[in-house]
Amino acid sequence: MIAGNSKSQVPTPAGSPNQFWCAGEGGEIGRNADGNWPVCAPTAKLVYQLVFPDCWDGKHLDSPDHKSHVSYDTVNGKCSGAYPVAIPSVSFVIGYPTGGSPDGLSLSSGMASSIHGDFFNAWDNTALGQRVKDCVVQSAKCNSAGTF
Repeated sequence: MIAGNSKSQVPTPAGSPNQFWCAGEGGEIGRNADGNWPVCAPTAKLVYQLVFPDCWDGKHLDSPDHKSHVSYDTVNGKCSGAYPVAIPSVSFVIGYPTGGSPDGLSLSSGMASSIHGDFFNAWDNTALGQRVKDCVVQSAKCNSAGTF
C-alpha cells in the first residue's frame, strides 16, 4: 500500500495536516521564506511521520493504484462501510538531523507535500505473529524491533 501522494505540489504552511515539524529541545523557531518548512532550533531535528491507511476492504490484497483497497476510515478505533477490516496501524517516522534554515530543502518528488512511501508485508510469519501478540493485541506502540 502507498501513503502520501508523490504528485502533490501544494504549500504546507504551519498547521497543515501531514507536515514536517521540529522535534527536540527548542523545537520550531520559525518558518522559511515561503512558509512551507519549519526552521528548527540547532538542538532540534526535522521530522516527518508518514502514516499508512488502517482499514482494508477485506477483499483485495492490492489495487492498481496500491491505495484503493485500503483507507483511513478508523473512527474510535473501528472500521466500517466499504473498509470494514481494521489492519495494524503502520507509520514511518523520519528524522533529519538538521537544525537551522531549511532554505533550499526539497524532496526528490518536489515540495514537502509530495512525501510518500510504500509498505509491503514481507515479514517472517513467526516474527509477525509475535509482533501481533505483543503489540497489536495489547494495543501497544512498538518500534521496528517489536519492543516497546
